[in-house]
Amino acid sequence: MWHGGLLHYHTSFKYPVEYRVSPSGLAAELKQQGMSFVFCAGDHGDEAEGRGGYWGWGDEYPEYEDACAGACTSDFLLVPALEHHLRFPGKRRSEHHFCVPLLTAMDMALNPGAIPYAVVRVKHTAHVKGKRSSAVLNHPYLTRVCPFSGPSVEETAPLHNFDYLELFTIDWPGYFTHDFNTYLYLLSLPASSGIACCSGIDNGCEPFKPPSDDPRIPMNATFLYVHGNLTMSDLMSAWNDRRAYAVHGYIRIREIDPVPSLQPYRVKGKPLIKLHFHTLKSWEQKQMAKVCIYRNGCLTYAHEVRTDEDELVLEWIDEKATEKKAGYIIHVQMGNEHLVTSPITIIRE
Repeated sequence: MWHGGLLHYHTSFKYPVEYRVSPSGLAAELKQQGMSFVFCAGDHGDEAEGRGGYWGWGDEYPEYEDACAGACTSDFLLVPALEHHLRFPGKRRSEHHFCVPLLTAMDMALNPGAIPYAVVRVKHTAHVKGKRSSAVLNHPYLTRVCPFSGPSVEETAPLHNFDYLELFTIDWPGYFTHDFNTYLYLLSLPASSGIACCSGIDNGCEPFKPPSDDPRIPMNATFLYVHGNLTMSDLMSAWNDRRAYAVHGYIRIREIDPVPSLQPYRVKGKPLIKLHFHTLKSWEQKQMAKVCIYRNGCLTYAHEVRTDEDELVLEWIDEKATEKKAGYIIHVQMGNEHLVTSPITIIRE
């Protein structure tokens, strides 16, 4: 029931033929990688002469949306999720980046350049056919330390309103610790609505490179829990409800109870979490698996086990639970690989 997909994937639909990856070609390649969907972040411009430019923003969006829709099949979906730059006042260049799947309207006009800082002052700014759409804050630490010079997420309250935080990108896996700490900080805030996590690709440097030629592509994916058939409606419902987990590597959830969700689970007594995970990789030697559970952003359980098995089952009761409402996330680490869930919200009755 979990469907894997790539987020923050820059396309090259309108590049010159020799550098182009068509929508149907992209879908076919990603299906071979075991994916079921891709969030298309727009054609990313390239400085090399003869390659493509930016395409998909502003007045071009309907054509871009049609290109994605035309390649959708019963078992693979292309979701327009254009990346935008959010410009802040002060420095000559100070910005953060974000994506909104199936965006059809915002309070401010969308162009390939930057969007004014005011766009995040109101939480409900992005809409899909009249309904709120869950937005992703892309690579927050990378944006802060790169020439973009974005402000600290922790110290910029309007940025706390984003629904998802991107924890991994293929070019900067070493930044995970910084972004994970930001994730924990946002989950610890008293007013937190349970920001979720996702994993992006951010292939902006080479959007014309076929996915199968890049060995890093299977290493990052966001998995959404879709009950039943894979449809755009079901996928977006899962996305907006934050029934998701993010992966850097080959660790996968086989079963989890409760499923991460924005909707709270009501229980009597102490919260119980069940997790059954496995790895797609056959380990040649015993590996140390570390499982951590955080309650409202604070570590409450840590367990290490050395295993040569391809899967592990865990049942944990929060014996120290005192809050009536709490959000739990799970972090599984095996070597340099990570799995991080969106929050499991539990209310004790």
